Amino acid sequence: MKSQALQNPIGNWPFSKKDLEIYCRSGLITAKDRNNLSYRFQEKNKETAINLPERPAPFQDPFSFFKAVVRKEILLDDNDLSAHDDHGDFGCGEAKCKEWETD
Repeated sequence: MKSQALQNPIGNWPFSKKDLEIYCRSGLITAKDRNNLSYRFQEKNKETAINLPERPAPFQDPFSFFKAVVRKEILLDDNDLSAHDDHGDFGCGEAKCKEWETD
């Protein structure tokens, strides 16, 4: 299934706005926030809403996850989508990463 995701990184909303829309050939998936998403496929189907449970730490937000990876509290497989080799440099030199380890 071919799809397209849109991201609008505007960070000065007066409230939390963390939504994501994925458009497919036959439908739409909308993540309103990290716990609520909905989907609709084909014109005749109604939108279906799903409430996801809170994920355990450190998987509940990307910053906690990144900190756990840097501190080696989470070990990633080589072909994990979050693995370093798949996404290039983290953007921090060794000294900056050491700061994360000592927080």
